[in-house]
Amino acid sequence: MKTIVAISSTGQRGKTSSIVELSKNIPWEEAPEYYDYDGNLIDKPAGGWVLCRGKYRGKMVGLSSEGDTWGFVNSGLRILTEEFSKDINVIVAACRTKGSSPGAIRQVAWEHRYEMVWTSHYRGTTPDNDNSPVLSNGTDLNDIFEENMLNLIKELLK
Repeated sequence: MKTIVAISSTGQRGKTSSIVELSKNIPWEEAPEYYDYDGNLIDKPAGGWVLCRGKYRGKMVGLSSEGDTWGFVNSGLRILTEEFSKDINVIVAACRTKGSSPGAIRQVAWEHRYEMVWTSHYRGTTPDNDNSPVLSNGTDLNDIFEENMLNLIKELLK
């Protein structure tokens, strides 16, 4: 089963940082391959985002954290699907809730016959409505999100 998990939210809410942190904590079987959004192989994630693929639990997983525009979403998914379509079992990709980036995900999913899961990361705010992934009691929402995403990915790879 091939599945794209779309992490959807409005701008500046932490989608990218959630996926970047997820990429650091997946117990990859070997170091993942990192790309820029032009399709060039690079040594490590750069610029606060990640586009990568790697083996986890014997199958291929891809991550694309740049979800702000149709161009970035489309580019990231096409780099993963068109060059590696028979290899990538689960893709986790960021996108906005409105505009063209969700459409880019739907289009690639349809073209490459991926099932879809639409979800959102966990977002905390302070009493002043400032973004904060850590609540006042020390609960790290990114840690909980990563744990739940890993459980979802495990189920999708069965």
